[in-house]
Amino acid sequence: MLSVGVDKPSELDSIWGDLDQEKSFFLESICTPEIMGILVEIDTKQKLLFERLKVIDFLKTRKGEGDEALNSEEQKIYEELLLDNVSSHSVTNKITIDSDGIKKSKLKDYGAYLEYLGFLDGISESDLANFVNDSGEEISEDEIKQFLIGTVYDSVLEDFVFDGDHGLVRYLSSEIRHGVLPNQIRSVLEASNLVTVKVDENSYESNSYWRNQYALAAQEDFLDFVDEQLAWFSTKVDELIDLANGWPVATRDATNRSVAFNLSYSSGKLEEFREFTSPANTPEEFFTLCEDFVWQQLDTCFRVMRSLINKDLKPKFNKLFDELVLRLKSNPAKIELNILREEIFLAKNKVIEELSLIEGWFVKPGNDHYTSISLDYALKISIENVRGIYDPREIAIDFEGVDSDCSLNKNEMVGLVRSLVTSYQNAINHGCKNTGFKVVPQISDDGRDIEIVVSNFVSVDKLREINRKKILDKVPTFSVDDNHELLTTEGGTGLYKTYRYLIDFCQNAQFSVSVDENVFSQKMCISKAM
Repeated sequence: MLSVGVDKPSELDSIWGDLDQEKSFFLESICTPEIMGILVEIDTKQKLLFERLKVIDFLKTRKGEGDEALNSEEQKIYEELLLDNVSSHSVTNKITIDSDGIKKSKLKDYGAYLEYLGFLDGISESDLANFVNDSGEEISEDEIKQFLIGTVYDSVLEDFVFDGDHGLVRYLSSEIRHGVLPNQIRSVLEASNLVTVKVDENSYESNSYWRNQYALAAQEDFLDFVDEQLAWFSTKVDELIDLANGWPVATRDATNRSVAFNLSYSSGKLEEFREFTSPANTPEEFFTLCEDFVWQQLDTCFRVMRSLINKDLKPKFNKLFDELVLRLKSNPAKIELNILREEIFLAKNKVIEELSLIEGWFVKPGNDHYTSISLDYALKISIENVRGIYDPREIAIDFEGVDSDCSLNKNEMVGLVRSLVTSYQNAINHGCKNTGFKVVPQISDDGRDIEIVVSNFVSVDKLREINRKKILDKVPTFSVDDNHELLTTEGGTGLYKTYRYLIDFCQNAQFSVSVDENVFSQKMCISKAM
């Protein structure tokens, strides 16, 4: 590797042509995770696994797809990446509601609420009119109904959200706001010695670490200048942390738009609540429907919180780091602060990584068992995997999530992820350069099938190639009986590979392709009855 000037084995792909026995042995038996772990450039387990996937892809491109040992190893790596993702998700899941605790103490109340709403549904207009008239106030029949439904809904919100023992606010407080979120961000900067602690209302502790770093190379006034800039940085960091820590707060106040968890409601929301819970016939059923309805409302709050982190907090931190570099660059002594600047760059990336991790906290707790994982999570894992494979190249993927109750077991999950990763690689390798591509999940109208579409722009030359090779005609004829033949003869598009990963692991799945003007689409249809 040193002789040809590369840092990682996968970089040999652009240098080596055909593989002789010696090169094949090097890639297969030397470039293993156990040995590659000593490389300085590969500093995490995930990077190590992605590098091995690149090496395997390199080998399979040259040797064909028929090597069972490589296919088996690739399968195990995807399973390991999946398990790591699921385990990480389990560790970082911060949001919950103690539904069991509420149910034990309040189930009788929910029986009373159910009877109350049943009585309200059955009351005649004349009786309701008498009730309104007896009140002595000029309010409409609809208003009194909304008021009565509102008393029930308010009680439900109180139990599931605002109760300090069992509700959401307990976990927003203890698992997010009280030290956890602030420390998650600040600890990265403290590890880099870029921030210090506040000693009083207006000042921060002197940054002895960086003073000592430059003590031999600079005079005292320069050290004071650096100290001033880092104190300013500490102030701004804590301001941003305080801003973010104020978002995961729950309120019923419709005028309070400074928080993410605004549970204020309109008459339309009350009608929606009554309709949603109307199928209940027992207290247990009513309780479950109330819980489901609350989680639906919280899902909107989660999206608000994730958006604030992604579209507000991340840009503000990026800007803050850039401003710190500019302020340090303006030092009167014109001293190059290369070591400090490098630390700032590394810390900037780490903070953005931490913010992405925090973003992932704000989801409904799902079934973290390895045998049942949501379709949405499978798509996110596939995107993370392909980005890891192509790192450091930036991969543009437009994905906003998918609203689906479809869940997958381990085999279906691994098969779908491998199929998706291959389809992304198809799009990247054969699409127009620099146009990116889109992952567009769609749910069919009948509610029984999930269709995932991976689309990318293609050039005029690529369209001609697609027509010349009759790709659109070949894909419908794909069959598992083709074994490995099409893997090496269908022109290197990877379409049969995508098809096989999908069909081998997902029963009743279908794969097709289409062209609409200059957009090439790969479509995976999965039955929800898998």
